[in-house]
Amino acid sequence: MIETTRMSVLVALCIAAIASSAAWAEEEESWGFSGGVTLTSDYPFRGISQTDNKPAVQGNIDFWHESGIYAGVWGSALNFGDGDQGYLEADLYAGYGGEISGFSYDLAVIYYWYPGTGSSQDYNYLELGVGGGYDLGPAAVSAQFYYSPDFFASSGTGIYLGGGVSVPIPGDLPFSPTIDANVGYQWIDDNDDFGTPDYLEWNVGLGLAFYGLDLDFRYHDTDLSDGECFGGLDVCDPRFVFSVSKSF
Repeated sequence: MIETTRMSVLVALCIAAIASSAAWAEEEESWGFSGGVTLTSDYPFRGISQTDNKPAVQGNIDFWHESGIYAGVWGSALNFGDGDQGYLEADLYAGYGGEISGFSYDLAVIYYWYPGTGSSQDYNYLELGVGGGYDLGPAAVSAQFYYSPDFFASSGTGIYLGGGVSVPIPGDLPFSPTIDANVGYQWIDDNDDFGTPDYLEWNVGLGLAFYGLDLDFRYHDTDLSDGECFGGLDVCDPRFVFSVSKSF
């Protein structure tokens, strides 16, 4: 109940801030706000469930400038099975993005904050990210690189390298279907406390635009065995995830 109430407050604040963005944008066309709310059947982060295989409510608010500078906050309900200390993840981020001759790029700094967790758990951490993409016409490709000097739970240097491809289904089809696939590898310098080695993760999904909503049906998996997944937990198992999002 506490987790649900706090997340409801977060979503309410998101909606209130987003509702004021149109008026702001009219006054200052070079500045703007955007955001959204998502309901999802699970919250996998790099292939591993952050909600103990349970549903989550998520929301975001983004502030941007036409120069390419942006900042924002993204939040999600959470369940690490740690005595309900970790009930919420709030990602604070800022960066710069743009496009040159069809090539899109993004530079970002992200702080992952877990309110309510103890200092001994040391879940909070910082990441630096670089991303790029190119639209080839029939398909768009992308790649990302993330670096953390001290990854989740003080596990040392963390490096993530990923890539993806997105393919709109051609033809005069309803709901604008798109198929995309993504793969990534997570390196963790000191994973002895978790007993979880460096691992490969991937997902493939179908996206639909449905009367102002974005629907996503997705399969996630990793190469971790049951014994390698955080001491035998099932949060690394294959899973199908359904989410519905509304952007503002």
